[in-house]
Amino acid sequence: MKKTIFLLPLVAALSWECAAAAPLDAHASGARPGDASIDLPQPTCAKQPLATYLFALVGKGLSAPDGCGRSNAVVTQAFDTLLAEVPAKQAPSLKARLLTGPSAAGKPLSIEGRTWWLYSACQAHACGSTQLAALYDPADRHMVGRLILNCEVRWLGNPSDAQRAVLDARKPVNLEMVRRLSDCGGEP
Repeated sequence: MKKTIFLLPLVAALSWECAAAAPLDAHASGARPGDASIDLPQPTCAKQPLATYLFALVGKGLSAPDGCGRSNAVVTQAFDTLLAEVPAKQAPSLKARLLTGPSAAGKPLSIEGRTWWLYSACQAHACGSTQLAALYDPADRHMVGRLILNCEVRWLGNPSDAQRAVLDARKPVNLEMVRRLSDCGGEP
């Protein structure tokens, strides 16, 4: 009986170790083919302010459905810096347009050993032709992303190959279909 009691904590500890190692399996981590990221536990927005919607973090006064959304000056600066790479002539009022469409709450991922938050945004009624998939690094206060604008892909913020692969896998886009179904701003 003493041996059984002694072994139970050991079995529990080994089980916990196995559960902690589970993300090495690509399917258990939520990774997709070509995606080198690992899903991290999803905190509540009450515990982690970045776990809310991008439009709430960077849009002044926009409320989020989670009830936690509040603007964040640091994330707003990173977002504005990212969008500044697109000439204003090519993207009039891009920020305002991107924040009008549907999105999901930020999702923490581990990419190349660093924590990044995955966000998306798109223009209402034009999500196919005007959309952003972005990664935000809170440690460096830096954002990278893939912008679809007028049915063309633009990489912003100098993302690494691994970050591009994560964005393509987690937020896939079919440009051929987008071009067939969307108003591409006069382009084919």
